[in-house]
Amino acid sequence: MNKEDRKDLVERLRGIYRIPITDGLGPAGGEEPDNPNEFVRTFPSPPIQIEAAAEIDRLRRELEEARKALRQMRCPRPCNHQPEDLDAGDCIDAGECGCIDSQYLASLRAGEEGK
Repeated sequence: MNKEDRKDLVERLRGIYRIPITDGLGPAGGEEPDNPNEFVRTFPSPPIQIEAAAEIDRLRRELEEARKALRQMRCPRPCNHQPEDLDAGDCIDAGECGCIDSQYLASLRAGEEGK
């Protein structure tokens, strides 16, 4: 799940639904957000959904902190004649990290977790 899909999921858990306008006529009234080609509707959400949305947000922040910490660690196995004091982030950015699988490596470079 990418960041945009996750954001949409969290909004829906909180009772916020963004409805695209696809008839070609544009908005005809109602609440219009920054995007004039969609309506926003809000509905009450049960407490369990609010709690789930908060947990998703907390886990996302925790993942980002872990990703930053990983990138700042010293590379345990520098390869291709890289210096011994190479940061893991530099190794990841160079595409030379052999410590993790290639799919997760690509997601670290892209800044979001795999699908």
